[in-house]
Amino acid sequence: MSETHKRTIVRAISWRIVATLVTAAFTGLSGAIIINIWMTIAHYIHERAWLKLDWGKMNADSQN
Repeated sequence: MSETHKRTIVRAISWRIVATLVTAAFTGLSGAIIINIWMTIAHYIHERAWLKLDWGKMNADSQN
């Protein structure tokens, strides 16, 4: 029940591309790029921190 750093990075980048496009619609492209570089870094750290927590995780053979 873990994932590689590479998978976390790819997931974060794919999400941030979507977020950049949405942000650019409101702030312009250059502002959106700067904001989303920082948010990608924050997202990666957040995802890796959650992976260290056991809360809410279930084994594959768990019923509930």
